[in-house]
Amino acid sequence: LVLPSGRMLLPLYSDGFNVCLMARSDDQGATWQASNAIVGLGPIQPTLARRQDGRHVALKLVEVRDDQESRDIVAAERLGARLQQLFGGSDPHVPAVFAAGESNGFFFIEMEYVDGADLKAIIETLRKRGQQFPLAAAVYIATKICEGLAYAHDLTDGRGNPFGIVHRDMSPPNVLIPRYGEIKIT
Repeated sequence: LVLPSGRMLLPLYSDGFNVCLMARSDDQGATWQASNAIVGLGPIQPTLARRQDGRHVALKLVEVRDDQESRDIVAAERLGARLQQLFGGSDPHVPAVFAAGESNGFFFIEMEYVDGADLKAIIETLRKRGQQFPLAAAVYIATKICEGLAYAHDLTDGRGNPFGIVHRDMSPPNVLIPRYGEIKIT
């Protein structure tokens, strides 16, 4: 998979449940690095794909099972996808959702691919290197997170009634730091 930025991604491993690994190259394949594990919580399989129109998208696949835990996870993912569809295109801090639904025993979400890393991976990389997170970067990221959350919290319907949206999992893995562009909240 070659992204518009020139970065190359090569799928290396998927356990078919909730972990996948990619190799990435930023020099036309001369050198490669393994990605951090891309992990979905519970039975959520994250992956990447290219649509027929050439656009790169991120896919979340959640196995639909009969147990209560699975039903709860699917319900939460369905609600999150619906909210992202409602305001993802109008707020630069939210990845756009292009499609969501069920197919072949899976609930899927097809959304904007963000070429970058999540905040947790960046924090862990800095920690492994013995480096502190730069204060200016932390303040900038926190400001952008607050802008995105304020947008969601202030949303109203056509009559001015608040939707009452509260992000219930605001954590470093849900903050995407792109190589270029706006910080995204998932």
